[in-house]
Amino acid sequence: MDVSLQQLLDFVKAYSAEVLNLSTENIKNIPKENPYCSEQVNELASALSKAQVEYAPVDFTQVNPYTGKRYPELNDVIEAIRPAIAKYNLSFTQILLATDDGQRLLLTRLWHNSGQWIGSKNRIVAPSDDPHEYDSIVQHHKKIDLMALLGVAAANDPSDDDAERAMKRIRNQEIKGTDLDYQQAPKPKGTPTSLVTKDHLEELEIELEEYPDLLKNIYKKYHIESLADLPDCEYRKTVDKIRQIKELRRTNIVKDTTD
Repeated sequence: MDVSLQQLLDFVKAYSAEVLNLSTENIKNIPKENPYCSEQVNELASALSKAQVEYAPVDFTQVNPYTGKRYPELNDVIEAIRPAIAKYNLSFTQILLATDDGQRLLLTRLWHNSGQWIGSKNRIVAPSDDPHEYDSIVQHHKKIDLMALLGVAAANDPSDDDAERAMKRIRNQEIKGTDLDYQQAPKPKGTPTSLVTKDHLEELEIELEEYPDLLKNIYKKYHIESLADLPDCEYRKTVDKIRQIKELRRTNIVKDTTD
């Protein structure tokens, strides 16, 4: 049976299209890996539920010298959970990663000796190039990520304020272009309308986390009730001033302890 060149080309074209369709369907059917847990977590979940019952209370060993408030450090959390997670064959890792676009991520994973795991990923926003400030931010994120992943709670935690801090931002939001914050006095004519960006707001909150007195001063100076209402043109001046005050306070503490 004679086959023309055109018939042969048509056959190859149809065959190639069929192979491509089959390959596409196979690729679609490949299960995607969950970035936050292993395929199975039943053994880990069982072990974690037992460990949570046996966590020790979290000690508040640190004291903010300017507010007098006590707070737990990372080691306090680890000491509270270490015996329980070891007993039930659990462990955790916390790794710093860098993305191609320059972001720094903290990858926290809770492991079971079966190989099962659950994890979290958090972006680290460095307030400056100062290594001590960067280390402080990393330690803070390590603590809160670990507590969230293992289900650890600290009694009388000052950061647990019934979401009041977040609600202030919602109450002060602009609706249809009109500021409906009835708790504040009308803003003077010519007041900048461009407020802090999300990234700038996050950096300010991190800078002020252990310094509520500085936060109150900012509210008073700019006649605002939320950092979200700070004009973005004031961001750089404000964050530089915060860091200057923090450095002065840190220097004074060092002098006091060495005299």
